[in-house]
Amino acid sequence: IPLASRTLAPKSAASLLRPIEWPELPDAEDRDALWRFAALPQILDGASSFCETWIRAWVEAPPKEADAYQPYTVAERLANWGVFLARTGASSKWDAAFRGRFAAEVRRQCENLAANLEYYGEALTGNHLSNDGRGLLWGARIRGDHSLAEWAAKIVVGEYSRIMQPEGMLREGSSHYQFLITRNFLECLWISEKLGAGELAKFGHE
Repeated sequence: IPLASRTLAPKSAASLLRPIEWPELPDAEDRDALWRFAALPQILDGASSFCETWIRAWVEAPPKEADAYQPYTVAERLANWGVFLARTGASSKWDAAFRGRFAAEVRRQCENLAANLEYYGEALTGNHLSNDGRGLLWGARIRGDHSLAEWAAKIVVGEYSRIMQPEGMLREGSSHYQFLITRNFLECLWISEKLGAGELAKFGHE
């Protein structure tokens, strides 16, 4: 599993959710990468069954560690779960019982994120609030929740104007974040077109 600074060879998908089994991960960025399911988009083409088992392990026994529920981490996790489902269509094969548990878990995480949006003032917020909006959009996509999509779209549109220059360049000037945030906004536009989040879809065509 590729992490932030190294790779990890897990004993099982479920072991990825048990920090006691990560003695070799002193770096918080590596630990966060596991909570965020950051590897899903990178490995799902060759390991979709493992990826699905990893998600199932979370739904059946969500971790209790507080770091797993930091807003940025929740947003990233929702986005990576959403990418997995969009690319594999795995949920269409789930039985009704697991589909219900998964829906309840996604709702719980959306509610957690919506209650803890990351605005720390103009100087310290960075891209976090826009990423929260992206996470909520993915959650709305997973749930088919149009009202949540519209609310999340307002966050994304507002944050685009705050952190991006009119010509589409990031105000802070970071080339790394330029690519990251451009990808994020393109994802949001795609979701808005699928769900009909009118405000964001209209914004994307302007």
